[in-house]
Amino acid sequence: GLPVVHSFFFFVGVRFSRHVFVNGLHTCVAVKGLTFKMYWLGWMQGGCVLAEQTLDRLLPYRQRSRAAALQRAIARLSSGIARDKATLTVVITGAGSGVGKALLHCLERYAVRVVPVIRPQRSRVSSDAPLPAGAVEADLATADGLQNALHGIRSALQKSGHDSHQIILIHCAGVMYLPEKNVAFGGAEEQMAVNAIAPIVLTEELKAEFPIDRVVFLASHAHRSGRIKDAVSLLHAAGSSYDPLAAYASSKLVVLAYALAAAQADPGKVVAVHPGVVRTNLWRHIGGALGLLVSASGPLQISPDRAAEAVLIAALDPEAPSRSPFPYIDENGLAARVSSRAYDCSVGNWFTTAAAVLGRARVAPHAQSKLLDFAASLR
Repeated sequence: GLPVVHSFFFFVGVRFSRHVFVNGLHTCVAVKGLTFKMYWLGWMQGGCVLAEQTLDRLLPYRQRSRAAALQRAIARLSSGIARDKATLTVVITGAGSGVGKALLHCLERYAVRVVPVIRPQRSRVSSDAPLPAGAVEADLATADGLQNALHGIRSALQKSGHDSHQIILIHCAGVMYLPEKNVAFGGAEEQMAVNAIAPIVLTEELKAEFPIDRVVFLASHAHRSGRIKDAVSLLHAAGSSYDPLAAYASSKLVVLAYALAAAQADPGKVVAVHPGVVRTNLWRHIGGALGLLVSASGPLQISPDRAAEAVLIAALDPEAPSRSPFPYIDENGLAARVSSRAYDCSVGNWFTTAAAVLGRARVAPHAQSKLLDFAASLR
């Protein structure tokens, strides 16, 4: 009867029902992990996110809030910290396609110095596209790729005279719904490695050397159906079962849990953003009937340029880190709901196991230490 009640509120009051109907449906779908036992329910939840996004675009007060947040972000580019734009450096992973590429083009219009990190040519979707200026090529699914990314970013920041710079680190790299279980560095599953461990490694290793002004994580409302148990098992990809949707959701859950811990440890420096359901090649691995369904929903998905504006808000809006109770914002720059699982003490198990993965891969000593510190704080 719960969906019927929520449907009633949907028709009675749009503003109130946005929270009750959509979030309530999220709760119904995710109960007892049914998202992973009943395949279609996971996609039903994805439909809820798409419905929420579409409804947001019809609500004037939501769009006014978005416009105000974007104006504050643009103001920081046009004046303030960017009065001399050469003093602002933005590092963007995943800058070769999708939201990262759109964000790169956006910042180039304001003459901001950008360090783009992209996948090597052999593994890019559109390998014929020219490399952005100053690009660092690195495959974040491999230990060598992580080392290459760190080396390239370090070199770029050192050449730019980072002592007088404000540095913003934005994690746009990600993979979704890989049809087969691919093993990445340290034996972890690839979605978990690229979506969660790699951004943690880059963040902690670079923070140990440079004064990072803000770190932005591309999160997802899909984290609401993620489970820590699945996240831990995916750190041992060789011996675990595999569900592409569960792997993606769980990777987004743990990176949001890490962002929560990092924000508490360093207030005002970390923001996570759900940029919306975006028309990018992230969906390319979904085939069959589901692929047709995703294609049919294309008109309801938002463009990479609009999603890039949401990331720009997260990176530059002075109010973004102060969103209560945790700096996780949606595409409109407003506070978004965080799953209670991101606060669960069992996240410490994932932090500890992820540190062991990095140990096996022989990379990122600072990140290993930090993950163990976060795990200890949760005991």
